[in-house]
Amino acid sequence: MRRNRRIAGAGSAVAALALIAACGGGTGDDPETNSSGATDDEVTISVMGLPPETKPEERAQFQADIEAFETEYPHITIEASDYEFSTDTFSARLAGGDVDTVLRVPFTEGNALIQREQVANIQTEIDALEHGDDLNPAVMDLMSDSNGDAFGLPERAYAVGLLYNRDLFEQAGLDPDAPPTTWDEVREAALALKEVVDVPYAELTVDNQGGWHITMLTYSYGGVLQEQQGEEYVVTFDNPATTEALTMLNEMRFDDDVMGTQQLQGQSDVLRDFAAGEIGMWIGSPDTFNGYVNNFDGDPEHYGVGAMPQAGGNATLSGGWITMVSATATDAERAAAVTWMDYMNLRPRYDVEVATEQAEADAAAGVPVGVPEVPLFDEETAATVNDAIAEYATFPEGNADGYVEGNATIEYRPEPALGGQELYAALDPVMQAVLTEEDVDIQAQLTAAAEQASAAIRRLQ
Repeated sequence: MRRNRRIAGAGSAVAALALIAACGGGTGDDPETNSSGATDDEVTISVMGLPPETKPEERAQFQADIEAFETEYPHITIEASDYEFSTDTFSARLAGGDVDTVLRVPFTEGNALIQREQVANIQTEIDALEHGDDLNPAVMDLMSDSNGDAFGLPERAYAVGLLYNRDLFEQAGLDPDAPPTTWDEVREAALALKEVVDVPYAELTVDNQGGWHITMLTYSYGGVLQEQQGEEYVVTFDNPATTEALTMLNEMRFDDDVMGTQQLQGQSDVLRDFAAGEIGMWIGSPDTFNGYVNNFDGDPEHYGVGAMPQAGGNATLSGGWITMVSATATDAERAAAVTWMDYMNLRPRYDVEVATEQAEADAAAGVPVGVPEVPLFDEETAATVNDAIAEYATFPEGNADGYVEGNATIEYRPEPALGGQELYAALDPVMQAVLTEEDVDIQAQLTAAAEQASAAIRRLQ
């Protein structure tokens, strides 16, 4: 079955990130189901993911994917929705029963949906998939309950790291093949970049991205921002790791003077300046390479990726997008939904023919191939696909070696399990204050943010 659907980062170059283990079991031997777990009775399901009309080419491709899927699975009819997940509207839609069969949500929402029993347990259907046993357990753990049963399948997964300009590193006398691996080394490199080429280290501070970055910094320092106590989740903003990380940023901003003058900025702002060679380092996901090249005309050879710098935590934040099935789905709808999820998101990660065709099409269309990501399958599966698409890879070879090597020994930590976006929103003002007020009272800022986040979490429990 030929498919040329483009999925950002499908050609992962990070097989070394996979953990060698198997999750799930089962052989799918139920005589009333086919090998993918789908019943042969006619069924119609609705799915999120249809691109908006403002993106006509992507929308047309998605509709073509539906036609191809329905040809391969003629008993399943797909009704596509162009509703995009929004924290402002999604909960209300769920409460009102106005939801699709297949939900597309960020990792931050998965656990809350499981806790509220708004999504279906799909472990049986995953067990029936041909490659269900080969899924990366480090990823599947992020969408499973305490019993180990899966309630979702990954669309893509990322682990944040250090993004840096290799050309500016060379100009500053730094080794582009040996990016900083600790926060002390980041500060040293930032001072060199400031002194020699006068470019800053950058942080994100708006649109919930400041809180997102505080979370990943906290992980690297050995702390967490939310803990489960009994049946409830509680906010833990007052942990020493968060205070130490924010103190470090405040010192970089005012003592080291290596963070420039623009502090109210989001990812698109930083990525634009990074592509223009006006930022030396920042923390982010390697999948920003697509926008770096195609939106801001950045030089691919200058884009470097290292592992998340550490200060005792030995951990990095992992997230992404997952697909889940509504709890109201019938058995037939649930089976059909998992068949669709496998076809659209997983097959390019394990089917060599599909992966090769997609990589060839992506390369021809200018979509980056070979961008490092967290592999969705085990090391052997990922390596087989990587070898098959290597000739089409457009991400510069060797530019992410530090990321691959570092992440081989770093723990993946999920985003906060309940109300992640609400926590991030509460922490944005903290990040802004740390970078704009030299004598900021970090404890007072965190206390105020904790009160706001705790109120939001209580509403969700």
